[in-house]
Amino acid sequence: MKLGLQKARRILGAVIAILAIVVLALPASAAPLNTPHVEAELHAARSAVAPGETFTVLLRQKMIPNWHVYWLNPGDSGEPTTLAWTKPDGVDIAPMRFPAPVIYALGPIVNYVHYGEIHYPMDVTVPADWPVGRPLTLSARAAWLVCEEICIPEEGDVSISIPVAAVGADDPIWAARAQEAIAALPTEAPEATLRADTSTGFALQIDAPTDSAFARTLARGLRNARYFPYSQTLIDHGAEQTVSFENERITVSAPLSLAFETAPPAFDGVLKGEVRSADGAWRPMAFAVGAPPPEREPAIPPSQPPQQQQAAAGGLLAAIALAFVGGLILNVMPCVFPVLSIKALSLAQAEPQTARTHGLLFLAGVLATFLVLAAGLIVLQ
Repeated sequence: MKLGLQKARRILGAVIAILAIVVLALPASAAPLNTPHVEAELHAARSAVAPGETFTVLLRQKMIPNWHVYWLNPGDSGEPTTLAWTKPDGVDIAPMRFPAPVIYALGPIVNYVHYGEIHYPMDVTVPADWPVGRPLTLSARAAWLVCEEICIPEEGDVSISIPVAAVGADDPIWAARAQEAIAALPTEAPEATLRADTSTGFALQIDAPTDSAFARTLARGLRNARYFPYSQTLIDHGAEQTVSFENERITVSAPLSLAFETAPPAFDGVLKGEVRSADGAWRPMAFAVGAPPPEREPAIPPSQPPQQQQAAAGGLLAAIALAFVGGLILNVMPCVFPVLSIKALSLAQAEPQTARTHGLLFLAGVLATFLVLAAGLIVLQ
């Protein structure tokens, strides 16, 4: 009898061990989002996480061919991808990190964009007291502007559920992709110092201290460099930049943005170019210099409390009232008021049927004019 119980216990223990291995091997479940132009979803670098652990979550975006989304500084126009999180209490999610952009120019407009498939990594920390066995579910409202020759705002919900176990385990696919996404980010250069002069334009000096990793990388050579500031109101994005490197100092010159005086920005950003590797080949490289980029507000904010909703409603009513007053002022202007009075007198002296016909024609003319204006705006977009 005892032998039978011992055998049953061994079998039960083996079954539990196998189930644990299977659970840890299963990837974290994610709900993909498909819009007409973008495929988006969240992925975790770990198939299971432990309480107190910090791990990487990726937002994956894949655009249809020739369409793009925007970097955190979009350039002359556009909006970057944002996430408005819904998460359990105690869970910490760091800001989304962006790979270096490429330039998209349409006439005089210059934007900083991403094409193809992009992975945005972010760090997530599980509370130390999170119960083992209770999955960690993260949800977010994702929003972006996707463009080819026209731009279309898109949004939707993305989510992921990750098992929580006593011991975490890497995801067999997304652990490696998370490492690749982190490696693709601009290399941080905390030892670099920035000095800027905006008296006659934008002039930035980036000093790389002797024997620093930044200086050693640049010592082999730098070419085709361009500076991408985090601030949208610092430089004229469409203007040519002059970038030189000498004696461990990089100098960047460019015209200031027309919006610089109204919104003086910081000077931190990404220096992107080609550096010579140890084998003599030129390879693309990007460096993040200065402070980290500021966290942008989500494009889709969370639900507002009643007081804020009332304030917003009050603001809308005030805008409507001001528009009504503006219309009254416009109608008593010398170039408008006589015309209205002449038309009113002619209608008052006309036969009832004639007055009704003229009134309907007047209404049709107004509506047709605004429909033509609306159609023109749609065509221009």
